[in-house]
Amino acid sequence: MGKKRKIGNLPFIIWLGSLIGFFSTAGIGLRFQEFQKSNIYLIILFGFVAVGIISFILGIAINLYQRFIKKVPKKKQKNKIKLTLIFVLYLSLFPFVVVFEFINPISFIRTIKNNKLKQLFNKKYFGFVIKKIGKFILSLLLVTPIWGTFYLGVAIGADILINGSSVEIIGQSMLPTLENGSFPKLLYAFPFSKIEKGSIVVFQTGNTIKEGELTKFIKRVVATEGDRVSIRNGYLHLNGSILEESYTKKPRSTFGNSFLADCKEIEIPKGYLFVMGDNRAASQDSRELGFISAKDINSYLPISKQKIYQEKWRDASLDTENSFLPSFKIDSYYQGLNDYREKNNLKPFKTNERLEKAAQLRAQSIIDNNELSTDIDDQKYSPKKSLNDAKYYNTISAEINTRGYYDSEDLLSHWTEYKSITQHLLNPQLQEAGIGFAMGQVEGCDVQVIVQSIGGYVPPNYSESDIQSWENSLLKLKEILPSWENIRNYHEIYNNNKSDADRLIEIINIRISRIQTIVNKMRANQWLTSEENKYINEDASLYNEQEGIASRLNSQ
Repeated sequence: MGKKRKIGNLPFIIWLGSLIGFFSTAGIGLRFQEFQKSNIYLIILFGFVAVGIISFILGIAINLYQRFIKKVPKKKQKNKIKLTLIFVLYLSLFPFVVVFEFINPISFIRTIKNNKLKQLFNKKYFGFVIKKIGKFILSLLLVTPIWGTFYLGVAIGADILINGSSVEIIGQSMLPTLENGSFPKLLYAFPFSKIEKGSIVVFQTGNTIKEGELTKFIKRVVATEGDRVSIRNGYLHLNGSILEESYTKKPRSTFGNSFLADCKEIEIPKGYLFVMGDNRAASQDSRELGFISAKDINSYLPISKQKIYQEKWRDASLDTENSFLPSFKIDSYYQGLNDYREKNNLKPFKTNERLEKAAQLRAQSIIDNNELSTDIDDQKYSPKKSLNDAKYYNTISAEINTRGYYDSEDLLSHWTEYKSITQHLLNPQLQEAGIGFAMGQVEGCDVQVIVQSIGGYVPPNYSESDIQSWENSLLKLKEILPSWENIRNYHEIYNNNKSDADRLIEIINIRISRIQTIVNKMRANQWLTSEENKYINEDASLYNEQEGIASRLNSQ
């Protein structure tokens, strides 16, 4: 009997260990955020949950078998259906069965009956009754929450495994399928899960950064290991053929980026996926991030379970026949851009012809020099050079650029997908803008480059102490100039020191002229030109030369 009890208790010991393991892992996850975001963390948690559920059910089954099945006469055991139903009923009410056996109410009632009701107030039997009632209440208080939590956990776990868990959609990259703020249910991705083309996946890598922080991205798998992908003239080519994509927001809206440029073909390596957003114009995906490891997938939704979204999709059967490149309207674009700024409490941009010229020069240069994937700092014709050639000389400027064909709405959506771009669009110090386009062929592929040049003026706001310092220097120079000019009236001294005297007077006049210009600009809160900044740098050496000559003349 002792061995049987040990066998029956072993699953509960394992269950208790699973509980300890689960909460310990959860605690470690709260302490170490990177571990909490990893797949290993989720696998360990699910492992403890699975082991706990299985061991708990197994422990109950063994105990019920020992307590119930073996006590049923062999003749009644032949009615297996009835026996199974009774077993399931006992299983569902197991904690109450345990309480029933623990309290043994039948024995309790018999004891009361045999001792008669009047004996209840006998000290011996009264204590017996109170003890039984206390055990009953205590047992219910302990068992019911555990059992209820167990059932709730099983129900939640089963729902997650069968129907998936909800994921919040932030952004526009998966339109029209998944809208911003929606909560679609995705299945948990186990190591053995097969992710097929068309699946929607949630993943996180070292490159999935939003607002300066690592985050999870949600995209669609368009190619798996062994597939060849390329982008040509706005279409995604899979293994040499244009892929029909009814889930994309607009036809002919797929263009290359830094990882996969237009008209370049790549093959997906083993264990990796190529993903894109359905709203190609506003998606940061494998075209920029590169291949995504299947191990980095947290959850997914197979194409077979996406029927509820198909009513949002287009008929893509005629995309290659009736699809035209989007038409860009500059007025609509600037209206949308300025609405975006005004929503962020900023003044609208003013269009500037010189900035438009600079943007046009830059766009054409990127095409001519095949610098679609080259960092701005490494490009032959720099933004600064284009501004100089366009004769735009404001104090601050910025540039953003992209490739592809966009309408006004899509281009703005594309810009706002990147924090590095929005910080320019929402910079209050930038007040003017110009946009330029250039089309041409790069490596046999038709490409369009779009450049947005932005500029603005920020007053220098010189400190009062700096201005007064220059004014004091100017005042002193004006005070000493007449006395040094008067040296020419002392013919003997002047003739003996003509070179030094003339040079000293020249230096004082040069410094007066320059400092007067500097003070005037500072008082007007205007930026100094490069020439005027040169004056400031040279003034210290002129002062030292002036003091040296004055010292020699005074010693005469």
